[in-house]
Amino acid sequence: GIGAQGQLGYPISSSCCTCPTSVPGLEGQSIVSATCGIAHTVVVDKNGVGFGFGWNHHGQLGFGHTDNVTSPTKLGLPAGVVIQHVACGGAHTAVVSTDGHVYTCGSGNCGQLGHGDLQDVSEFRQVDVSVRAAYVACGEEFTVLVGMDHKVYTCGFGQVGQMGDGKLSSYARFTHIPSLDGCGVV
Repeated sequence: GIGAQGQLGYPISSSCCTCPTSVPGLEGQSIVSATCGIAHTVVVDKNGVGFGFGWNHHGQLGFGHTDNVTSPTKLGLPAGVVIQHVACGGAHTAVVSTDGHVYTCGSGNCGQLGHGDLQDVSEFRQVDVSVRAAYVACGEEFTVLVGMDHKVYTCGFGQVGQMGDGKLSSYARFTHIPSLDGCGVV
């Protein structure tokens, strides 16, 4: 694919790759998951350590700056955070830790970070949410959280129904979607 923003983990001079190739800097790592946004990538190793690379214009890699990153770099999560699950949206990233906390960074223009505002955040910041999280997924400008209570919570751009609540509303905080209660969400 195209890697002009560094999302393939190669130097910019190698901005295109037409066949699967190992990513320099991840040799010897046991990578167990990978997720991609529009042009940024996050991978997680077997120990729950994340590495990010690629487009970082909104701070979606969580490094405290907005420069693109062309090689895998350890995510700047708070000390002791072990990643259980990670998802990338268009220009944001959401992490669920093994203790059920949620951390987000990147573009917040539609409330997709869940912090209650529309601000970009260039460092991972813990989300104040009333439930421990089990899983997270991201769309381009929205985020979906599955709680350990087996309920679904959404935030972000919902003007065409992405929030799943039957309304055309956007939310800047994770909002419980009661219509999905009892649907067997695991």
